[in-house]
Amino acid sequence: MKNNPTTRQHVVSQVLLNRFASPAGLISAYEVRWGVTKQRTSRAIGYQENFVKHEPDATEAIWKEVEDRTWPALTEVDQQPGQLSAATEEAVRDLVALHFARSLATAAGHEQALADAEQRVRSNTRALADLAEVKHKGLHLEHASSIHAEIADGIMADVHAEESSGVIFRDDLLRYFQATRTRFATYSLMVRPVVAGAELLLGDCPAISVSRGMASSSTRSPLFQANLIAMPLGPRHVAFVYPDGIEEPVIPVGIEQALHLNGIQVDQASRQVYSRPGSGLDKVARARRAPLRKP
Repeated sequence: MKNNPTTRQHVVSQVLLNRFASPAGLISAYEVRWGVTKQRTSRAIGYQENFVKHEPDATEAIWKEVEDRTWPALTEVDQQPGQLSAATEEAVRDLVALHFARSLATAAGHEQALADAEQRVRSNTRALADLAEVKHKGLHLEHASSIHAEIADGIMADVHAEESSGVIFRDDLLRYFQATRTRFATYSLMVRPVVAGAELLLGDCPAISVSRGMASSSTRSPLFQANLIAMPLGPRHVAFVYPDGIEEPVIPVGIEQALHLNGIQVDQASRQVYSRPGSGLDKVARARRAPLRKP
């Protein structure tokens, strides 16, 4: 049995990152926080330490099953993107589902949901007063704020313990991945090339969602609201996954469409944006999204 569980866990698959690599195996990585671009290998970017803390190796094995089918699928995409086999279509759908679910955006949403739940518990003074009256019957402490806080702490203690161990997030993540994968199995898939003169970049939350009337392109739409999920499969190809009844994406992807997709990739990125060295797209990312702070 492996004694040291995996801690450096990629949220962007190396097989996808390497599609943007130079012949020397380097990828341009633009740091949103610092506004700097560095050349890195796929091993050194696109990961999060302890992204899954509970049973990480078992979780990595689930991701590996999807990623192992990616190389042959992408080879077929390069050769004939408009005539993919059923096996390749399934592999691409699963790869997009994996990156939609196993995402820094998902982790941020999980943390916010937990914070919102705790806030609801602590603000429900009526329920806390009822519990205080039961616990301290006859002492008339049901309206004491310190007693309310003590009871709320007790309610949240087990939740925080499981959250700290990573159990809750890991279970939620796997359920979300399976739900996304199941939904995508019923969706249409279209893989399209990008016209000459245009090129795609990749954010660290690469399966971007687009919905009609979305207030901001920097906020990822929930799966059930998204009209379209788009993910680059390299600088020259993009996968679109969308439910029946949605107008098919533009064929092929022109320069304006590529610029639009690149913009949303940058907007929905959490920390880094990746591009082919020499493409100049790291400068596009910086122009779109200025550094948050100086290095």
